[in-house]
Amino acid sequence: MASAISFVILVAVSCATVSVARTHPIHHRHFTDQVSKDKCLAKCMLPVTDYGEELSILKNTDLAYYFEKHDTICGIINTARLCIEACGIQSNPFAMEHMIGHCTPDAIQRVRHVHKCLKTTESRIHSDCERSCGNHKLVNDAAHNLTVKLSTSETNYTAEEVDPIIAHMGNACTIYTCMARCNVAGVRNYCGAGEAESLQGLIQYILDAHRRDLERHRVLEQFAHQTPPPCSYMYQPQILFFGMGHENKQQSVSNQIHQQDPIQRQTYQKPQNTDDTKLQILLKQLEVLLRQEKLLEKQNEKLDLEVSLLSRKLPAGQETPFRA
Repeated sequence: MASAISFVILVAVSCATVSVARTHPIHHRHFTDQVSKDKCLAKCMLPVTDYGEELSILKNTDLAYYFEKHDTICGIINTARLCIEACGIQSNPFAMEHMIGHCTPDAIQRVRHVHKCLKTTESRIHSDCERSCGNHKLVNDAAHNLTVKLSTSETNYTAEEVDPIIAHMGNACTIYTCMARCNVAGVRNYCGAGEAESLQGLIQYILDAHRRDLERHRVLEQFAHQTPPPCSYMYQPQILFFGMGHENKQQSVSNQIHQQDPIQRQTYQKPQNTDDTKLQILLKQLEVLLRQEKLLEKQNEKLDLEVSLLSRKLPAGQETPFRA
């Protein structure tokens, strides 16, 4: 039983969800089924479900609100980690580096440093960024609600029913990218370079850790295949802040936090900021654009087919309004 549960948890949480409900419907369904079958695991998940909010900084854009609850969040993560460990379940999701890394002493000090800045701005940074980037929580919740609806349905769902969820996930990642960059710029503007470097380095560290977790559990390729193109920063961590500058200082902060992490070091190392690395990033971005273009072509083909079928159903001499 333990090995089966551990695999489901790993897939559900590694897919950038952390809050186990916010994932692909098939993963959500399998996870909830496994939790309901194992009393020990169900008990461990109670504090997480009772909290009812995202636990990861990668799923939160209102950083003043998130950092205000940071001690509580770390307490929930640590309690769940120890509880699942006591259940004998392997691949404990709450022991993954990207889950516990922001709760190390050095990371906590950086969180408090940035939070002090955010409190002085009275939510102006978040409000300004949300106006520019969009409401991340609204879109993320929409994906979550659709996921729950499909995963709890007694009938099998189709790929077409999953498409809106993937679209919402992609939109949420687009907003998150904008918000992360805007939050860093806002902190630099209101509070100075030191606070901005701490925030950027903290987020970068969590992204680097997420990549290491994917590699550690050998699900990187699977994750990349299932991830919408706008979310590619979840497995290509150098993309999120690319072009903003301060890469060396950001990497220094990420490394300092990583040095305190108790998990055994893995093979992945973040690329240096060289011309070759920049070329690799640009090629990756080009690949993402090509994938999006192919998706649009498929959607256009589907639309053409629907228009053709509609035209056949119209009375003779009446033209469809969708084509000239």
